[in-house]
Amino acid sequence: MLTSAILPLVMLLLATAAFGNEVGDRTLVYLVTKPIARWRIVVSKLLASIVVGGIPVALSGLLAVALIEQGDAGGALATSAGLLAGAAAYAAIFTWAGLATKQALLIGLVYVFIWEAALAAYLDGIRFLSVRRYTLALVHGLDGGRLASFDISLGAGTAAVGTAVILVGFTALAIRKLSRMDVP
Repeated sequence: MLTSAILPLVMLLLATAAFGNEVGDRTLVYLVTKPIARWRIVVSKLLASIVVGGIPVALSGLLAVALIEQGDAGGALATSAGLLAGAAAYAAIFTWAGLATKQALLIGLVYVFIWEAALAAYLDGIRFLSVRRYTLALVHGLDGGRLASFDISLGAGTAAVGTAVILVGFTALAIRKLSRMDVP
């Protein structure tokens, strides 16, 4: 439930609003006219989304597993680490989307409910392009017994590389978009 609905929705709401509100309100001009490097602006917005959304979701996952599994610290830490990595990847995607389009929230909802929940769950080839699958594979890789009943067809190494590529790639796209953006 955390990886399939709560995590992506929390990160969608926070990360698209990181720049989306400033673009919509036309207050982005006040931020970009200051002598601050564009990458610092993007990285600070991205980190804010992760701290405000990702850490509470990761902590709730840690507490839920620790309580349900009667103190299984390894499983709780694995779940928390996987959720935090997933939060970072979702934050990068949705921060870029908030800069790229005014309909970022709608596009994000389509991504979460159509791509992640429906297509990636049933079409095996799409698993390599699914943050949800990366998150589940990381949790399974960090704690082999966790999620053993699920069909986790990705390895932890593949999931870690995929998450890193998404994080770095979409952060770079957001920096590029902010640098080339015509701000009125």
